[in-house]
Amino acid sequence: MMFRDLGKGLLARLAAYALFILGFWLLFQAFERPSPALGVLGGALILAAMYSMAKGGVSAGSGRPRFPWPSRDSVPPVDGSDGPSLPDAEDREGRG
Repeated sequence: MMFRDLGKGLLARLAAYALFILGFWLLFQAFERPSPALGVLGGALILAAMYSMAKGGVSAGSGRPRFPWPSRDSVPPVDGSDGPSLPDAEDREGRG
């Protein structure tokens, strides 16, 4: 099971890199011999490679993101009750 997930993730990344290389090569060929069709195809392949790189990292695993969000219990409250407090207005005016 672990090797299958590892293989899918590795295969997805290698395919994305291959798309990246092919896209940049086609883009280079479009500039080398002026061909707008090659440029558009190369640009589309580069975008597809970036999408597959971003999507492959999430879907190749066990369905969980790599860095899960913290639970609500582990995040401190935002009201400032447990953190350092700001000086009062008269303290700031006296020192300024």
